[in-house]
Parts: sequence; structure tokens; C-alpha cells
Amino acid sequence: GLDNSSGGQSWIPVGAMGPLGGSLLHTSFGAGTALAILRDRVGDTWQAAAIPLPVAFRSGVHRARFRPADGAVYVCGMAGWGTYTPDPGCLQRVRFTGAKDGGPVQFPIGFHVHDNGVLLRFAAPLDAALAADPSRHVVQAWNYRFGAGYGSKEYSVRHDGVVGHDLLAIRSARPTADGRGLFLEIPDIRPAGQIHLAVETAAGSIHDLFLTI
Repeated sequence: GLDNSSGGQSWIPVGAMGPLGGSLLHTSFGAGTALAILRDRVGDTWQAAAIPLPVAFRSGVHRARFRPADGAVYVCGMAGWGTYTPDPGCLQRVRFTGAKDGGPVQFPIGFHVHDNGVLLRFAAPLDAALAADPSRHVVQAWNYRFGAGYGSKEYSVRHDGVVGHDLLAIRSARPTADGRGLFLEIPDIRPAGQIHLAVETAAGSIHDLFLTI
């Protein structure tokens, strides 16, 4: 049977689908894609990080279910309004196949925001020498404006009312002792509607994370 999650979201059980186990799978009706959602609790407040996954669906997906019998996620969708996908409907399966070279899959599995930066956790060890180079990573921030209109422009966090993103300087990048974590020291980090991290953990292996803080 399939699990009983609702909407375009499905919890992936711990131990299933490789490093996605324990995360929330979220689907995008408009883009026909999926994202893994990591959570971080700060006091009584939950924060989240969305990580785009390398999948492309044929229609506007809005239902996702994990099936324990084969360890896969099944999605269905339709194109009725507001989607860029090509087909009027779809039913597709997503399976975890592992790395192409048979090695461990390096994927973000956790995060925590500190007053002076962000600590990231990964499913496999990093290339420590590369990850320790701050120039290999990019951090930018922006805000959204909530109102009666549909959607929002992206506004500067530093300059109220100015459209645009703010690049945040990374003072240092420090791998953790176990080789599976990376602390990005970001002195100017502050509450924002969106923080985008582009983190390179091995040659050509770049992870995009979109955080709420």
C-alpha cells in the first residue's frame, strides 16, 4: 500500500531512498519538479531548507506517495492551470538508484543556523581541502513581500524596498572532524525570507539549498 500523506508532500521513511530517508518530499505543480525538505527546530519555531532534486515530471504533479513494497515514490498530476509542463497528465515513479560510480551519494541531510553562519551535514564525506575554500561557495539573501497581490518580487534584505539579492561574504569554511559537515562562517547573516546557499563539496558537485531563517 501507499502511505497516507496529503497534498504534494510525502514523508520518506528513515532508511528508504538513500540520503532522502527521513526528509519531506515536496512537489512543484508549476515546474513539474520535486524538492527535498530538511527541517531545523529553533526553540518553538521550525525552519526549513529546500533542496531541488534532479527530476522532471511530464505534468503538474500534486500528489506524491511512498510505496513501501518497492521503496519508490509515485507521483501523479495534471495540467489544468499555471504549470509549464508539456502533458495533460502523468503517473510516474521515482526510484533511488545510487551514484553512477557506485560510491556513496553526497547529499545534504541536515542544517542548523547560528548567529554567525550555517552548519551543514552531508550523507557522505566531503572533499575537505576543496570545501574549506570559501571561494567555492556562494551565499545570497532576499525577502518577499506579503500582500494582496499574487506572488512577490525579491527584495534586498539590507535596503528596504529595493528589488534585488544581497551577496553575503563567507569569512571561512570549516569541515567538521568527522568529514561529513561544513560550517560556513557568515558574519552578516540575518533573518531573511530566503537564504540561498550554493555549496561545492567535491569537484563539480554543487548543492543548492534554499533556507528560511
